[in-house]
Amino acid sequence: RKALTKNTRRAVLSLIETPGFGPSSMGPDCWQPVMDEIKGRINRYMSEENSIARRIVTDHRIHCCIYFLSPFAYGLRPVDIEFLKNSCRLVNVIPVIAKVDTMTTQECKKLKMKILEDCENHGISLFNPDMFDLPENITPPPYSVIGGDTKLYDEDGHIRIGRQYPWGFAEVHDEGHCDYVTLHDIILKSCIEDLIEYTDSTLYENYRTDHLRSLDLNSSIDLSLSIMASPVSEKE
Repeated sequence: RKALTKNTRRAVLSLIETPGFGPSSMGPDCWQPVMDEIKGRINRYMSEENSIARRIVTDHRIHCCIYFLSPFAYGLRPVDIEFLKNSCRLVNVIPVIAKVDTMTTQECKKLKMKILEDCENHGISLFNPDMFDLPENITPPPYSVIGGDTKLYDEDGHIRIGRQYPWGFAEVHDEGHCDYVTLHDIILKSCIEDLIEYTDSTLYENYRTDHLRSLDLNSSIDLSLSIMASPVSEKE
C-alpha cells in the first residue's frame, strides 16, 4: 500500500498479486478465484453503499487489472480469453506483454496487433486512454515491459535498470526497448482519477443495474408463484 497525491486529492494505492495464476498449476478455471475476488469487493461496496445505517464507504473495489501475457504465445490463450471476457465488464483491463526483451521489435509489434485482433474478435474491451483528456504521447494498450535485474551507472551517475546481455543492455526506462514509462505514467500519474472515475460511473453502475434487474426479476417470479398458489391453499 502506498499513498499518492494528485491535485490535492489523496489516494491509497494497493497492489494485489495473484501468484500461481495459470492453467498449468490451477487448471482451466484458474481465473475464477480472481473473478470471485473482484466481484466480492464490488458486492461488499454495494452492500455498504445501500446500508440503512449508511456511513462513509471505504472503496476497496479494484480499479485496474494489469494482465500479463506470455511473449511466447501467438496472441491470447484460451485462459486469457476467458478471463478477459469476464473481467473487462468489471474492471479496467490493461494487458501487458512480459519479458519483451526475448523478442525483436518487429515480433513485439506483430504480437500486439494479434492481441488487439483477438480482443476484437472475442468482444474484449480494454482500457482506452483516448476516452480521457490525456497527453497525446500516451498510446493505448497492450504494453510491453522488461524485468530489470541489473543496475548500471552512466557517465553522469544516473542509474540505468535493465537486463544485461552479451550483445547489449535492455533498459527498462528506454521507450525504444519497452513501454514501462508509459505504463508507469498511466498507473501512477496521468490516469489515477480516470481509472477510479470510469470504474465508479460506468463499470460499477452497469454491474449495479444488472444486479438490481436480476432482483426485480426474481421478485416478480416469486410474486407470480404466490398469487397462483393462493387459490389452491384456500380450497384445501
